Formats: sequence, C-alpha cells, structure tokens
Amino acid sequence: MIDEQRLRRARRNFVRIRQTRSEREDARLTHREVRAAEFIPKRHYNWAQSVGKRRMNLGRRRSIPDGAHIHESAFQRGDEYSKRLPTNT
Repeated sequence: MIDEQRLRRARRNFVRIRQTRSEREDARLTHREVRAAEFIPKRHYNWAQSVGKRRMNLGRRRSIPDGAHIHESAFQRGDEYSKRLPTNT
C-alpha cells in the first residue's frame, strides 16, 4: 500500500524542484497588468447588427445572446445572478 503522506510530500518536492520561487513570482500577473489588458481592443460581436467589431473591454461584462444554452448551475447561483441571464434560454 502507498503511504499517502509520503506521496504528497514527494509531489510537493517535485514541484518545488521544477519551479523556483522567482519563476512562480514571474508567472503571477499583477493587478496593473490585468487592468492594462482592459485597454487593448478585442473582437466583439454585435448581435443586433450581425457585425464583428473591435473595442476595449473597460470592465464590461460578457454579453450572452438570446437563445444561448446556459448551464443549470448558473440558475442555481441565486436570484440576483439569474436576473442578468437572458430570459429565453
């Protein structure tokens, strides 16, 4: 039988060897970097005009088209969240 504690410790040590602390710190995005990405124009689809355009996100929520399939867990999140979902899904 495998000792679970020893197995977890071995996996943790393996990850530490493969990834040094500086690499982990470099891999994290800072808040400023994420915020800066909001100003890069990205493709968005205008469902009313059936045209693709480029615009900055600027903190906008994603749009969900009418008739889209939405997982049942989205409706289970609560009434406040359900109000933001399209009615004819």
